[in-house]
Amino acid sequence: KIGRTVFDLDMNYYLGKDESIKKRDNYLGLKANYIDYDQLFSFNPAPKTASVASEEKKTDDVKEHAEAFNLYELPFTDMKFDLDIAHFIYHRIDLQKIKAKLRSTPDHYIHIDTLNMNAAGGSFHLSGYFNGSDPKHIYMKPNLVAKNVDIDKLLFTLDKII
Repeated sequence: KIGRTVFDLDMNYYLGKDESIKKRDNYLGLKANYIDYDQLFSFNPAPKTASVASEEKKTDDVKEHAEAFNLYELPFTDMKFDLDIAHFIYHRIDLQKIKAKLRSTPDHYIHIDTLNMNAAGGSFHLSGYFNGSDPKHIYMKPNLVAKNVDIDKLLFTLDKII
């Protein structure tokens, strides 16, 4: 438990040379009743006027994106990830009932076998993969189904992310 965040973490990560063990055992499981990202990382947004925020997006976001940490520049291994998170708060985004099974491979793919969650008054079901074999040109091939999603809530959420 850290603040309001309560979670169980289970991880196996093999650093030896026997590839058969590495392939079988690399695993990360996260189960949580509640994760408050903002409390964990002391998020406190400064108020901005619409014109200032719009002008900053034109110039600063491009530079920030180009200089941001890129996960795909790290070495990947065969690894499985299981997520079971009942409630996740990130800024003004409120996600619930997140259940996911993911895999990574040494050729820099992240496969989303299943990802289900509730948000914006509805549910989302996603599968697909991210191809990061070229870290400068990462792309995603998604299969996304959204049901009963309140578009106004979704657009409000996306506006707060962007």
